[in-house]
Amino acid sequence: MTPHSSVNTEAKKKKGYPRRPNNPDPLILFNNSIPWKNEVKYLGVTLDTRLRFPSHINIICNKFKIKLFSLQPILRRKSKLTLKNKIIIYKLYLQPILSYACTIWGNTLKSNKNELQLHQNRAIRLITGAPTFIPRKILHDETDIESITQIIQKSAINFYRSLEHHENPTINSLSSSTTYTGTRNPPATSQIINPLF
Repeated sequence: MTPHSSVNTEAKKKKGYPRRPNNPDPLILFNNSIPWKNEVKYLGVTLDTRLRFPSHINIICNKFKIKLFSLQPILRRKSKLTLKNKIIIYKLYLQPILSYACTIWGNTLKSNKNELQLHQNRAIRLITGAPTFIPRKILHDETDIESITQIIQKSAINFYRSLEHHENPTINSLSSSTTYTGTRNPPATSQIINPLF
């Protein structure tokens, strides 16, 4: 390189070697270009490229907090409703927010599940008026409210059992349990189904 030569920085940027390959060309559908995105919302579930569902979990938590705040007057300890009625309200209006499509996002990171569990714990303590030193397991047993992990397990089992009797052979074949030998991000269904069937 001579003292008078220059470096084309733009060319250098274009020739970089990223860890991951660039996205393929945009999909053309009916003469319309559909760009690739890192996240997309489908049927109320926010899907990301790595299927870790961090954005979806955040959306769930925010929805749950808003709904719980609106129901506080009738769920808190000073409410005239009985504990039984409070639990019914929780299962009808709050639990579906946490459990919707959990068969899809059930393989999310443990930290995300813990975040959901934390919000559920707050709701149960609000309903029962229990102090923080009461163990979570006792609260779940007394209120007959399933934990987040139990909800995911139950949903996965029911889903795979429904596949066994599906008339489509391709869908039916998915009902067989999967053996996983990897070390990173094992499928949630393989963890759940094998020990319970």
